[in-house]
Amino acid sequence: MSDTQEKSPGIKLGRIGGVPVYLSSSWFIITAVITFSVGMQLARGESSLR
Repeated sequence: MSDTQEKSPGIKLGRIGGVPVYLSSSWFIITAVITFSVGMQLARGESSLR
């Protein structure tokens, strides 16, 4: 027997057609960057309206 453990590809979301669907941890970083950049743009746009 082998003691090797497979690393999980991410958070398991479910299955589609019998195929497991995972969410990689890198998506949390991508989401944070997009949220921050859109928030900064909205803040700049709001300040120009005043």
